[in-house]
Amino acid sequence: MFPYFIFLDRHIGMYQIMVLLGIFSAGLYSCVFSKKEKINYMETIFLLLTACIGIVLGSHILYVFINYKSISLTQPFYSIIQLFFSGSVFYGGLIGGVSITYIFRKKFIHYKKITAIATPAIPLFHFFGRIGCFLYGCCYGTKYSFGFIFNSSPVEIANGETRLPIQLIEAVFNFMLFVLLHKLKDKKLLIHHLLYYYILFYSIGRFFLEFLRGDEYRGKICGISTSQLISVFLIIFIGNILYRKKRRNNEDCEKVIENSER
Repeated sequence: MFPYFIFLDRHIGMYQIMVLLGIFSAGLYSCVFSKKEKINYMETIFLLLTACIGIVLGSHILYVFINYKSISLTQPFYSIIQLFFSGSVFYGGLIGGVSITYIFRKKFIHYKKITAIATPAIPLFHFFGRIGCFLYGCCYGTKYSFGFIFNSSPVEIANGETRLPIQLIEAVFNFMLFVLLHKLKDKKLLIHHLLYYYILFYSIGRFFLEFLRGDEYRGKICGISTSQLISVFLIIFIGNILYRKKRRNNEDCEKVIENSER
């Protein structure tokens, strides 16, 4: 659509611009609400920077894994490195970011509070990222009678066909998730499990949105896309965690009631 603009004879990618806007918005949101909770914003920044390391590594590692068929042992090593930086997968970044902050959670005094505060910032960042995808022409939708025609997508097969703007649909979905999580956070509802519910809600939505995607080059397993397979795994995994926590809370409540009646 509008993959780049020229400034001082240099090509500036719109995807990169939108990602930077997303990072800035997510960071600003997290710091502002950390301050309202009387948490040192520097601790929030360090946690977010730690998450960024996991996001970068996870998103690119999963991209290489999905495109492993394009790797050959006869290729020079630099071509593998080039593949590592040639694309990314959101789920890899999400899993990487959550995992690395959990591993180093003891380094942060207010880990749980900051995690709850920063959770709505994830779909806020993703909102800008998906708009960047639309402008760049990647993560494109399926062929459809209504939509947009790409002429400069980096994936040649995407060009010249009317395609459903799935990137914008997912951007709206992410913004709605952001508003929902923000309201839950403000009302102190599900505050200790906010990240779990974000992953659950996003995974359910992503599973169905994948049917409208046309970028099958990202891989399929058993007839469903890699992202759908990850979505199913996360729905089961997070659903099990939430069920066990609810069951444990119910058991604790019953014990309290029993003790009070004695």
